[in-house]
Amino acid sequence: MKYIVLLFALCAVCTQFASADTLTLTGTGSNQTNGVYTYPYYLSLDGSPSTDMMCLSFNNEITQGETWNVIPTAVTGNLDKEAAWLYADAKSTPANDINDQLAAWSLFASNVPMTAGSDTQLAAAIASINTETQAFYSQFTIYVPVGDPSAAGYPQTFISEAPEPWPLLMLGSGLLVLWGSRKLKVQHN
Repeated sequence: MKYIVLLFALCAVCTQFASADTLTLTGTGSNQTNGVYTYPYYLSLDGSPSTDMMCLSFNNEITQGETWNVIPTAVTGNLDKEAAWLYADAKSTPANDINDQLAAWSLFASNVPMTAGSDTQLAAAIASINTETQAFYSQFTIYVPVGDPSAAGYPQTFISEAPEPWPLLMLGSGLLVLWGSRKLKVQHN
């Protein structure tokens, strides 16, 4: 019986990882500049409750309710690290939201309408590479769309806090309970 439970738990976890990750735009905040919404954007990852994310693609457009496949990636290169710092700053200092968003867009596009405030935030993000640790950057995930980026209607790249590894924690807890119950049974015999 316990092997059936273990097999069921393993299948449930494997199914979770086998499916493609999807993002769905569920809403935007009220911040705008030049008629374009800026951070925060609210998105659902694989149907989970919506969370705030920062857009990194200035030249692509999406609409509320749109869903697309993404590949979650770690923050590794300098541009990714600068984007992570800008997202963290926007999240912790709402007065910088628009400037942080413009600076994040400017990392990946050359046609972003910058302001004095966004130039200041960009300089701070660049300087942060020398002060932040890898532990700081590991808190974030970049969601890169799957497909052809030159195609019309190509979705956007977003950055957010890294999701919690609940499926692995549940599997580990279940295996620990099974091991403990077996050990108790052996001790009683």
